Amino acid sequence: MKKKVCFLIGNISNSGGTERVSSLIANNLNKKKYQVYIITIFNQSGPFFDLNKDIKIYTLYENNVSIYKNFLAICFKIRKIIKKNNIDILVNVDSILAMFTIPSLLGLKTRNIIWEHFNFNVDLGVKFRKVIRFAAALLSNDIIVLTKKDKMFWEKAYPWCNKVIQIANPNPFDGVQIDAKINNKVLLSVGHLLDIKGFDYLLRAWAIVHIQRQDWTLRIVGSGPKKEELESLAQELKITNIQWVESTKDIAQYYLSSAVYALSSHSEGLPMVLIEASSFGLPMVSFDCDTGPSDIITPSCGWLVMPLNIDDLAAKLLQAFDLFDSNEKYSVYSQASIDNAKRFTLENILSRWDTLLNE
Repeated sequence: MKKKVCFLIGNISNSGGTERVSSLIANNLNKKKYQVYIITIFNQSGPFFDLNKDIKIYTLYENNVSIYKNFLAICFKIRKIIKKNNIDILVNVDSILAMFTIPSLLGLKTRNIIWEHFNFNVDLGVKFRKVIRFAAALLSNDIIVLTKKDKMFWEKAYPWCNKVIQIANPNPFDGVQIDAKINNKVLLSVGHLLDIKGFDYLLRAWAIVHIQRQDWTLRIVGSGPKKEELESLAQELKITNIQWVESTKDIAQYYLSSAVYALSSHSEGLPMVLIEASSFGLPMVSFDCDTGPSDIITPSCGWLVMPLNIDDLAAKLLQAFDLFDSNEKYSVYSQASIDNAKRFTLENILSRWDTLLNE
């Protein structure tokens, strides 16, 4: 009989890296030997990323509601679904969801796994997150983190906790075939247009860069509440060589038609966008956040920048662009990036998941 694994996610209709990798893992576990379910607290427009047809999706609320005012109702609904389907393993896609699952699973035999997608030192403006992480360390069965450094953060904070496991995110474009990459002088950055993603830092760095390198174009792919503010900032900085693209499922076309990738986030877990960019042969320039970029970028395929340092970001971009005036040198970095992405093959990551789920 197939093991029944259920993923609990905040909003399956979101288009971020967390939703992308969750869909990828769910689909591939479902193809193997698991019966997979998904519970999404919110679901305004259906899954953003494609899911296998035989994955059963339960939506608690079609529109946003207060999770605090509806706390007991959410717990009750989760428990009802878990009991109805005799779920063996529940995977929380974000540690904060443990606030619902720890009480929901009281008295049940369902194994409770916390899948942390964020840096332990970041609370994303939710102070309560620290309390939930403590509860997760105390009361969950397993905690999955994305990087070795984040595993160290958890174990330093909770030295008595011996349930933390490091499993990286897989490359969603594993196996993609890239012909010889052409330096078409487009700098790409992808993500939700939120404060934490630091696109304002990227724009301020670009204001320095484009004065010297007007032959390059900045392309930002993403949607979010900061879009108008960022567009206004670009106008204020008199940036003209910039393209704005809405979030899209067909992100591959933008990786294929870009030359270099930039990440300007304040913090990350293990950024999917860097793994994706690497698989498409893009050299990378990124702020060296606490966790994430240093696990992906090596000197052979990119540059790490002092966190939130606009001048250093601009300098590293200019260094890359000057180096890549040589097509031969660009090709070397591009191939190194493709080789680098092989560390995150789907097969290797699924094997780690399979081992964990069968312990």
